[in-house]
Amino acid sequence: MARGNFYLEKASHLADIPDWIFLNLGIAYKHHGNYQTAISIYKNFSKNHHNEISLFRLSTLYHFDKCFLQMTIF
Repeated sequence: MARGNFYLEKASHLADIPDWIFLNLGIAYKHHGNYQTAISIYKNFSKNHHNEISLFRLSTLYHFDKCFLQMTIF
């Protein structure tokens, strides 16, 4: 895991976490190609906070992950 992800993960376990930490953590995992972890972060966050940005990011990741899986199969 990249050093930046390490610090974002650490920040995500603190008390009273701002929304942007989870959003950036999902973005960081996506940029590292870890789509399933990014999807998991957005799913958990959107269940607890009903954040429209996390729902948007989740929908784009589902689409991107599906296209990526289709490309690797063929």
